[in-house]
Amino acid sequence: MSHPNRHAIAPEPLDSILCTDDLKRRPSRSPDHEAENRALTALAQSLADSPQTILQALADTILEILRVGSSGISLVTEDEKRFYWPAIAGVWKPHIGGGTPRDFGPCGDVLDRNIPLMFSHVERRYAYFQPVTPCVEECLLAPFYVEGKAVGTVWAIAHDVGRKFDAEDLRQLVSMGRFASSAYQVTRALDQLQEAKRGAEDANCAKDKFLAVLSHELRTPLTPVMMTVAAQELDPDLPPAVRRDAQMIRRNLELEVKLIDDLLDLSKIRNGKLRLQFELLDINELMRHVCGMCRSSIREKGIRLHCDFDKNVSHVFGDSARLHQVFWNLLKNATKFTPEGGDILVRSEETNANQVRITVRDTGVGMAPDSLGRIFDAFEQGDIHTAQQFGGMGLGLTISKLLVGEHKGSIRAETEGLNKGSTFIVELPMASPEQAGHAPAKSFPSVDSMASLLRVLLVEDHTDTAKVMSELLAISGHAVTTAPTGSKALSLAGEQHFDVVVSDLGLPDMTGYELMRQLKDRHGMKGVALSGYCTENDIRKCADAGFSVHLIKPVNIAQLEHTIRHVAASVNS
Repeated sequence: MSHPNRHAIAPEPLDSILCTDDLKRRPSRSPDHEAENRALTALAQSLADSPQTILQALADTILEILRVGSSGISLVTEDEKRFYWPAIAGVWKPHIGGGTPRDFGPCGDVLDRNIPLMFSHVERRYAYFQPVTPCVEECLLAPFYVEGKAVGTVWAIAHDVGRKFDAEDLRQLVSMGRFASSAYQVTRALDQLQEAKRGAEDANCAKDKFLAVLSHELRTPLTPVMMTVAAQELDPDLPPAVRRDAQMIRRNLELEVKLIDDLLDLSKIRNGKLRLQFELLDINELMRHVCGMCRSSIREKGIRLHCDFDKNVSHVFGDSARLHQVFWNLLKNATKFTPEGGDILVRSEETNANQVRITVRDTGVGMAPDSLGRIFDAFEQGDIHTAQQFGGMGLGLTISKLLVGEHKGSIRAETEGLNKGSTFIVELPMASPEQAGHAPAKSFPSVDSMASLLRVLLVEDHTDTAKVMSELLAISGHAVTTAPTGSKALSLAGEQHFDVVVSDLGLPDMTGYELMRQLKDRHGMKGVALSGYCTENDIRKCADAGFSVHLIKPVNIAQLEHTIRHVAASVNS
């Protein structure tokens, strides 16, 4: 029912309803610290169980401890023009979500004076309380602080004329309000942190998508260009001057591709998105494999490669592809900075600390000793003259160090000075007996023992890329059949036998993943995926679909040739 004074016309002055001084004159009951401690413990438990409900828990606790009719919290809006009620307990609970004007109400008076206040019959001054039932006999309010600023009030209301507040009520209200204020600040900071985390995750996701698309768009047109240059280099009748130009174009294209790869890898590693696939590896076999991959570029510069692998070196437990990347980086660096007629030595040996040590030493331009401290930093190349002469962004060594670290190993560089060569030393933990006995070491089949002719199904809808890639594979001695769509590839696979399929992932009528699944299920085929997309998710999806290897466009023809033979060898073994 409505209050009898609801039709009052003129509001009474503030002093007529303000009765805070009565708290000093009234007899005060003794503090019940045990009950108060239980209440604070309950509030702490509420914060742990459900931080978002801390304000309602405070209102419920005030109601119970002070034994009043209603209690709650009022917070000022962002524009500071109104108060809203996020938490109410007791008979006024249906008013949750309501509010009062900021500049004309008891909550505003408390904030203006920044002290606790007690009022009686607030409806005599604040007319909007007149229809609210039951009426307010007395209300006790205290400021609610966030980061030292009063942003609201905690309050308790006595609707019963016989319930009179005392100093102990005020002390308990202030005490619980102070505790809840601290808890509320913590809750707001968990909220702000989560919001910032979501924002950072969204930004990272958008960045990753942008980098993936950018990578694909940059790689796709480079593929036919690189393949065409490679085809020219294979022409025995090519004039020497044109051959030198073709080699120069290829080297710069390879540098461009490596820059894209390095930027993507650095982003993945630093964002914790790199996923390693650990397995037992024969480190000597792996190093022979890497040396084989780099041998042609080393010979092209007239550099002598010396390999000294200790036959007693033990196995390591690591990610084959990423360790290939580390040592490929070191060998390419040595080749890049070693002049014609120089030497590169690759050595493996076992240390006394249950580690395998791989050393790559060259007779190249060397480094200034003071550059050793920053040689593994991103975008560093030792000194400005080296950067200007040899180009690149200096990311290869940064990525190598991060990858070695992921394998619980170490990498360091040594030099005797400029023009005195450089030495890079990688140390990796040997596989434990448990790891060594878990599975046989991964093998790297020799392609030299393979028959020269393979039947290759090439699935590629980019006309220029398909043309030049099929020509290059044919020059390598393979019988190549091309298909521009997935359906055509399935039709051809049903008519004749192929040793391996090499497929793009983005096809007009289906994805390369769908094609590979059907080729594997129907004909037991294994394949090589070619794609300008190279995220960890892309690589995982390729493996799940049945591809043996995922290659990133533009692919080096020697790498493609080696991979095709490797996959075919695994099929026939």
